[in-house]
Amino acid sequence: MSREIKFRAWDGVEMLDGCMMDEMMCNQDLEIDLNVGQFSVRSPYRPGKFTLLQYTGLKDKNGKEIYEGDIVYQEFYDTRSLDEGGFIGVVKQDEGCWWIDNNVNHAELLWSELNVNEVIGNIYENPELLEDKQ
Repeated sequence: MSREIKFRAWDGVEMLDGCMMDEMMCNQDLEIDLNVGQFSVRSPYRPGKFTLLQYTGLKDKNGKEIYEGDIVYQEFYDTRSLDEGGFIGVVKQDEGCWWIDNNVNHAELLWSELNVNEVIGNIYENPELLEDKQ
């Protein structure tokens, strides 16, 4: 099974979706450092460093695409009773899998047959959503 490969980018001020990135990068000179997950753009239109965020190929319960760096509430429908039936964490990739990680003591696979995800923000525009969780 294949998935759609696409990205969005955080420029330090706003989130750029794929269309905005295409327009910005068309015919521009790019430097990409995949180890850091950032790229630099030499352009009079929008110079600077951007953090590149990959689409997971999954959507939340409302049909919203889930990207790396999103803050997700995962509600448990299995037999567990952790944090009132769910928890909040950041979407990260590790060892080829997408995870929701609360950076304290818990991580869950993003994809689940039993649990439901909802994107509630992202770490760049809504860091306050994680303040009481860390």
